[in-house]
Amino acid sequence: MSASSNPLSKIQISSHKAVCQRSNDNPNVFMFSYQKSVKVQLADKTTIRARTLDIVLNENPLQSSTTTNTLDLPTLTATSDKYKKDSFSQFQKITFNHNVRIKKGYRTVRADTVEIFPHKNICELRGNVIIRQRKKHKKHIPFVTRGDKAVLNLKTQQITLVGDEAKPISTIIRLSKHHTTSKINKA
Repeated sequence: MSASSNPLSKIQISSHKAVCQRSNDNPNVFMFSYQKSVKVQLADKTTIRARTLDIVLNENPLQSSTTTNTLDLPTLTATSDKYKKDSFSQFQKITFNHNVRIKKGYRTVRADTVEIFPHKNICELRGNVIIRQRKKHKKHIPFVTRGDKAVLNLKTQQITLVGDEAKPISTIIRLSKHHTTSKINKA
């Protein structure tokens, strides 16, 4: 993925408080923590709002530890060659917490927690996940999907929603804008 096509090629962050520290376990790892009213704009104009944001960067990604997918779904694994070619592999994990709202064009996503693993091309959404697509053009089909967990493959844009008997996946697809009701004119 080239810098121009990767939304993480530029990240603009604002918040009321920010802390940066080097990891005690690995001097190549830096942790950035943003708190209170976090607002993020990515290179592709995606906006993200949350109460907190934590970013883990590794200056030497070849020595990074592997992070497992917490939803036990298949993940894409990057090879050492990809790490050498891809400067975005320095991002180990990006975590948004508490009332996360993502907006890109006519699509919005809400969740309690969103974790992005750029080196694996995976984004995990957990807790009260709501994905909404509005009708902006004729070809768009408006829908709302709700679930408790989802995994987005950042490379293919395929999303897998995970539910269970207690909290199944719920989707509403609207093929017409309004319900038609006929009025009878009284003479």
